[in-house]
Amino acid sequence: MLWLFGITNVVVLTALAFIFWVDQGLQSADRLITSEVIMTLIGATTVQLGGIMLIIAKSMFPASA
Repeated sequence: MLWLFGITNVVVLTALAFIFWVDQGLQSADRLITSEVIMTLIGATTVQLGGIMLIIAKSMFPASA
């Protein structure tokens, strides 16, 4: 299941890189990728990493019944 996160992140990052490349030709007022978008991506990546670490920790140390 973790491979699905990896594939999804690669697709999103590829699309983001393409949009960033296209975005460089625009004027600053017309840009799609602003500092808010970058902060949101960093925050979402942090949340995903925390979720993955929680899943790994729960599978390594199962709760005793």
